[in-house]
Amino acid sequence: MYIAIILLDFEPGTYTISVAANAPYCNGAIASPTLNILEKSAVYLTITTQGNPNLEGQRLEIIATLFYNGTEGLAVPNQHILFFVTIYYVNGTIEVRDDTSQYDTTNTGGVASWGFEIPSGNIEKIVIRAEYAGSRVNWNASIVREVSVGTNPLMLLLSFFFINPVGQMIVLSIVFLGIVATAYNKRVKPKKRAARTSLENQLQMFRDLETLRHFMAVYLDRGTCVFYHPFTDERIQPDLISGFIAA
Repeated sequence: MYIAIILLDFEPGTYTISVAANAPYCNGAIASPTLNILEKSAVYLTITTQGNPNLEGQRLEIIATLFYNGTEGLAVPNQHILFFVTIYYVNGTIEVRDDTSQYDTTNTGGVASWGFEIPSGNIEKIVIRAEYAGSRVNWNASIVREVSVGTNPLMLLLSFFFINPVGQMIVLSIVFLGIVATAYNKRVKPKKRAARTSLENQLQMFRDLETLRHFMAVYLDRGTCVFYHPFTDERIQPDLISGFIAA
């Protein structure tokens, strides 16, 4: 057996290749196979995401769309798209998800999707990548996108108050103040409220005295005025008034 490799640089089309072989002490051989060279199309990928990457447990869906170049959005259906995810944590840890099962086949609109749940932890950023390996008639394509992840305020607060010594002191101070406030509201405040109410009642009595113009002491059974004192310059007839009162 003899094998020879020849590199050819032909344009796409159908060609007939004539091959003749001979060797000493061997029969000659001639073959004319047909060679079909298919034209490959250039393609490109777009990528978007759905879901909130800031929420732990939230599903982040990666949506990739495969198009032919220069066709104003002509989709490429029935092609496998692989998805890769790299998660960067604030503490320097890097998690790579590149399992071969992370793929989907494009539909008639050229769309393929794959999703995952946002893990726990303080995430700095997520890098997603979609790859198309190409085929006999299409070139390969890939796209990379970085998904910004905002800092979770709740996680920061919990970390500060329960891990940081300063935060722990603040929590203890708040608890202590709460206990003091509860004791004050149950014991001291009612006494102060009662004392204030008593003072307000006495003040109201003094205010009522300011409106007093005439003072009379009358025997109701007899209708006799036994004492009269005016608090203004104007005077009245106490005997006459006491008679009306007793009548």
